[in-house]
Amino acid sequence: MIGQISAKSVFLVKAPEETSVEGECSPEKRHDLPATGARPGFSKQEWPLSTAMKASLHASAAALILILSDCVCAQSVAPTTQVTWFTPSVPSGPIQEGSCWTRSIAADRPGAWRCMIGNGIHDPCFQVPPMENEVICDANPVLDKSGFVMKLTRPLPLETAPSAPSPAPWILQLEDGSVCEPFTGTRPAVNDQPAVWSCIKPGVPPGPRTNSLVTKVHPGKLWTAERYAESAVAMGNPTTESCRVEVQIVPVAKVWQ
Repeated sequence: MIGQISAKSVFLVKAPEETSVEGECSPEKRHDLPATGARPGFSKQEWPLSTAMKASLHASAAALILILSDCVCAQSVAPTTQVTWFTPSVPSGPIQEGSCWTRSIAADRPGAWRCMIGNGIHDPCFQVPPMENEVICDANPVLDKSGFVMKLTRPLPLETAPSAPSPAPWILQLEDGSVCEPFTGTRPAVNDQPAVWSCIKPGVPPGPRTNSLVTKVHPGKLWTAERYAESAVAMGNPTTESCRVEVQIVPVAKVWQ
């Protein structure tokens, strides 16, 4: 009788330990329990390491997602044209003397002039405050030319006509690196349209097939230009639609006014 009671007592004491899953069994007994979610052969002390590994993997995945998101965002940013109002620095070097008789043809903006030294024409020459009775000629931001100071032998002419509401572009740099500068004399025509800019690509031997012409630009967040091969000028002014030269619409990377 005593043995039966003792066995029953053992059964009553051990039953909670065998059926308990959380908090009541000893760490040594944990691997004997077929608890849901537990893996046989792994003790309770080993789960914190597994949790740390999971946390590390989650952090790595989150970082990777963030990097990929940044790449996608960077690729999805729309390109824009950089527009710069050019103001030349005062260059060193000898000062020359000359005069200006009209507004610039190359840079249609206030403070830009068409000037002469002897028989040579310099366009544009810029007024740069606080300089008085002097202008800066032949400066070019694309070619990194500082130009020279010209001392005026006569006062600048009065402004006889209002400037354009929006200054016309002076120099263009197309997306492929071509640099386009305006004609200041006779302008060739393509498709009955005067070519305003002549373009060359630095590092490429110049020629009718590598040089190009721009007839129009279309301002916007991203400017575009209507470009033709220089050889298209040989087509003359077509009289029929079939003789017209196909235009190429190209993005403009930079504009100087």
